[in-house]
Amino acid sequence: MSVRGTIAAILVAAIAGAAGFLTYQRGHLRNTPVPDLTLIDLDGQTHHLSEYRGKLTLVNFWASWCAPCIQEIPMLVKAQSQYAARGFQVIGPAMDSRQPVLDAMKRFGINYPVYGSEDEVTKAMDALGDDGGVLPYSVLISADGKVLERFAGGLSQAKLDGLLAKYLAP
Repeated sequence: MSVRGTIAAILVAAIAGAAGFLTYQRGHLRNTPVPDLTLIDLDGQTHHLSEYRGKLTLVNFWASWCAPCIQEIPMLVKAQSQYAARGFQVIGPAMDSRQPVLDAMKRFGINYPVYGSEDEVTKAMDALGDDGGVLPYSVLISADGKVLERFAGGLSQAKLDGLLAKYLAP
């Protein structure tokens, strides 16, 4: 086999392996119960993910220094306003220090709960499948507390609309 052929074979194997791994990562938590994660709000009060049982919950991990995170915040604010009465809840654990998070909340009029203890946020990210620390990272959780979908990277309006149409009761 030529050097070019060997490189091509290695490249194909690497791509196939990466595709398999991503497929596994995306699906291996689907329909599994979500652990009752601890979340600390910006005033230091302890909360638990189980507080959102009964609602379709989008957990959106973000940071004020993350451009794709900041880009999707207005969309999430709008969705929270528009769909809250139908049982939709956004929560925003932030991988950031308190003041930049407060500044972002004010700047964007964030109307959903934001949490900020980096240790607890890191534990929650790991537990929900983001072991690579990707931001933004979102997990859609059913009303009965099971993982429905996970997304590494920013959500588009079309993707969010599709998720809400698929999982939110009319």
